Amino acid sequence: MAVFVNGAAGGFSADLLISSFVFWIYMFSNQSGGPKPWAFIALNLCIGLSCALPAYLWAKMRPSS
Repeated sequence: MAVFVNGAAGGFSADLLISSFVFWIYMFSNQSGGPKPWAFIALNLCIGLSCALPAYLWAKMRPSS
């Protein structure tokens, strides 16, 4: 795979994959009272973790009216 072509790229790719996986586990473990995780998983896969994580935290902390 070209993602793991050298040590630096492999380390960066592994870090991103592990971080995304942990983020998904966190979302599914905190479903009660929070936003549904499916939209944020799609956001993570399409745009990236740097967009999905802040969007999830914003949606989670937003006061429900």
